[in-house]
Amino acid sequence: AIECGVPVVRCTASGISYVTDGKGAVVGKTELGTRGILVSHLPEREKPTLYLLWGDWFVLVCVIIFVGAFAVKKWWRKTPPQLSDLI
Repeated sequence: AIECGVPVVRCTASGISYVTDGKGAVVGKTELGTRGILVSHLPEREKPTLYLLWGDWFVLVCVIIFVGAFAVKKWWRKTPPQLSDLI
């Protein structure tokens, strides 16, 4: 939910129940093995995240840049030095 900036409410009968905001910060929680009622404010989404705006295109562009940089580095090492470069 953090990649979309959406708050999360997790309710359990015997575990830890909690509420988080869109950035993943815990707003309210109950402890493990305790009974209780959790009353908390459910935060609204603040603004669209980079993932919501670009989706998987951002990851694809990063992979292409990484592969391109790796290929250039590998090609650069295999190219023998020219005589004009040494003078």
